[in-house]
Amino acid sequence: MNTIEKLAQRLKLSFIKNNYLEVINDSMDKRHSYQNFLENLLAEEVNMRNDNGIKNRIRYAKFPYIKTFEELDYDAFPLLTSNKIRELQSLSFIDKGQNIILIDNPGVGKNHTAIALGI
Repeated sequence: MNTIEKLAQRLKLSFIKNNYLEVINDSMDKRHSYQNFLENLLAEEVNMRNDNGIKNRIRYAKFPYIKTFEELDYDAFPLLTSNKIRELQSLSFIDKGQNIILIDNPGVGKNHTAIALGI
């Protein structure tokens, strides 16, 4: 392990530790300045941390399975219901401080909708 890898590990910069050579080569190919190189390297570190944070929060939520709104078949619902689901998808109820209650017959997509909202 070289000095850059050791320092990055000590600072807990795992993206930089594992990918700095790739970013160096990319920056050299594009003839970036030192400032652009450092900006790119740090931006990738931040992106990786954001992605890992999202993955951790989803894992800690302990959803029984992962479902998203993209997987939901809106055509299977009556028009009023599909419009309500699209409204929920906008998450405007959070800004308004509103609660939601999902009530319907078994097997119509309540769990799917709830998990998709959580995701």
